[in-house]
Amino acid sequence: MAAHRPSDIAAQRQAVLEHAVGIAEKLDHVDADDSGGSALLLLAHRAGLLGLQAVDAGLAARRQAVGDPLSLRGPSRDRGGRAVLEVVGMRHERERCGPRFVSGLQGFRHCPTVLTYARAMADERLDITALIMDDHEWLRRQFARLDDAASDNELAVIWDPLAIRLDTHAQAEETIFYPALLKRGDDAEDETDDAIRDHNKIRDAVAEAGRHAVGTDAWFQAVGHARAENSEHLAEEEDEGLPDFRKNASWEMRSRLGELWVQFYATHPQGKGIDPSDRDPEQYLDEHS
Repeated sequence: MAAHRPSDIAAQRQAVLEHAVGIAEKLDHVDADDSGGSALLLLAHRAGLLGLQAVDAGLAARRQAVGDPLSLRGPSRDRGGRAVLEVVGMRHERERCGPRFVSGLQGFRHCPTVLTYARAMADERLDITALIMDDHEWLRRQFARLDDAASDNELAVIWDPLAIRLDTHAQAEETIFYPALLKRGDDAEDETDDAIRDHNKIRDAVAEAGRHAVGTDAWFQAVGHARAENSEHLAEEEDEGLPDFRKNASWEMRSRLGELWVQFYATHPQGKGIDPSDRDPEQYLDEHS
């Protein structure tokens, strides 16, 4: 088959493809800024340079910025979590609207709107509300696993990390999510006050379980109390606080808070540095409102 345009290559003899193939033109309007690398790399968290955490390209030094118009806060990724750079072919520069990162299922869209770019740059898997929901699901499943434990040893294997996660989850929300909700939510003060009080009840139940031998009646009573308080809290948060935040926070904010959430867990492995003491709800509201 003959080529349609001067920039196409006609189908060749014994070729797999039967149609003309377009050649992608070289894009010269964006240049790499090698000298600007220090603004990003020298300020990155040390763990980020080892691939343990995402490096935030938006956190450059004061009076500096990463000016590359193609820079993202993180690499475009496929569903397996791997970075993907898709090369988009064009027959002629008149067809050019600008390079972009796209999903293999989305294909190339001509002249996307500003909103489309903003949504593409915010990794939905780092949405703070989605990450909190993931934690909720994990907590529910671990409590359910306790029902199937056949010995005190199995109970301890399940409960010990669950107890740590309950305290860590509460502090992560109080450090990252609820301060942001107080600045964006419609009913944020009531939702935050309820959450802090719920967290205190869960902390108290976890601490009470720690005072008793695993498998004893007193231990089961304390764990049952923690489970009931946790279930009530998760349901209220999923029906009130999280929807309130989704309606009022931008994707950019939700993604950035998601990055902070991941970093929080990375810096508190196995509950290291977590404070299990109760918080004063009124004082918390005063400090973060």
